[in-house]
Amino acid sequence: MKTSFLILLYLLSVGCSCALTLQELQQSFRVERLKVENNENTKISSLRANYSKALSKIQTKYQRAGRLDDALKIKEEITMLQGDTSPLPPLAEKPPVELSSARKIFFKQSIAIQKKYGNTLIVLATKMDKLLSQKVLELTKLGNLEKAAEAREYRKKLKEDQVIIAAHTLINRVRSDGSSSVALRIRRAGDDLEVYVRYDARGKISLESSVENVVEKSGGKKEKGETSAKNLGEFIGAKGYIVDPFVAYSNDFRKKDIGRLRLTSLELGLMKEDEGEVGTRITIPSNAQNPHGRISGVLPALAQKGTYKVNLRYFVPKQNKSIKGLQFVQGVGGPIPGSITQKTGVWSELDFTSTSLNENDYLLLYLRSDKKRPLAAIAGDYVSISDVTISHIAFTACIVERFDKDGAISESSISIDQQKAIAQNGSILPF
Repeated sequence: MKTSFLILLYLLSVGCSCALTLQELQQSFRVERLKVENNENTKISSLRANYSKALSKIQTKYQRAGRLDDALKIKEEITMLQGDTSPLPPLAEKPPVELSSARKIFFKQSIAIQKKYGNTLIVLATKMDKLLSQKVLELTKLGNLEKAAEAREYRKKLKEDQVIIAAHTLINRVRSDGSSSVALRIRRAGDDLEVYVRYDARGKISLESSVENVVEKSGGKKEKGETSAKNLGEFIGAKGYIVDPFVAYSNDFRKKDIGRLRLTSLELGLMKEDEGEVGTRITIPSNAQNPHGRISGVLPALAQKGTYKVNLRYFVPKQNKSIKGLQFVQGVGGPIPGSITQKTGVWSELDFTSTSLNENDYLLLYLRSDKKRPLAAIAGDYVSISDVTISHIAFTACIVERFDKDGAISESSISIDQQKAIAQNGSILPF
């Protein structure tokens, strides 16, 4: 069939779509759309090939200069290009200057191509929408209700077409240099840090969306700190991203300071030496009743589900009568998986990770016995600890403000209780 976009333009100009059947209109649109998409793919493929050639020259230059690390970074970029990775992830901090410059040129040219052909596709889709609207009216007047309904349904599908929607999004939200406007202000649970989130290179909110530090608004305007995260994936601790963690608790226990640790029916011995290393001894007293330790406000509760990591050094003397180590609990219930120590007689590391298990935000510490003996019979058994760190490594995040295309605030929820979640435990939610 030789129908083309010119026919669509002509039919639109005369205000009539009756010269072609619905099937002919659809076929004409598909042909012209395919041309647009093929042209774009050809241009992008050519651009990627040229970028790869330029990178190969830079890599050779670095190899000859003996710059191994820089040569490997260039090689990694080439590998991603050859693997059709799109969009390319942000460059690591302090990339080679020539790589950074080449990437900026590539990115700018890529955006220009996508915008050009995206705009052509939008024009094509807009004209087709008008022709379909006319076709629905004409077929209805002719009494061909079945075909009229079919034309209306096809028109609806075009309005919901994700490729066409993506083209609109890119053109409206992404500037020619690849930068974009601020879309959201969000707050992550735990440290309550807030950041601005910009649209990504496709004009969407994704893990690659860049983030910027701001003075926090939730709970009253106050600077609560800054994140080193460069994108949303790093900020919320998404899988595959190097998280900027929140250290909820850290203490070396080699000095006369135990931070927020509180003990019940346990004796504390500060600055005690075992096997040449100093730590804090936690001992079973003669009158112990439900002995345990508690560190409050350090874990993500289930309502704002997250993932946390606990690391500590510990020492369990072999001469203990019954106590063989430590175990940890989030608030209530059984031990956190992986939180039971195994070694005795030597200073060792315990490192475990868990997601929120219940609505309690405190960590409980118990001395673990391998025999059922009265507490009075094991008085004097102890465990020493040092270097305890509790970090949040995946977060729930909520929307504080939403911005319209002109940068004005279109939605605001300063109260934490009213904020809608945009991410949970490091994964973006539909919003």
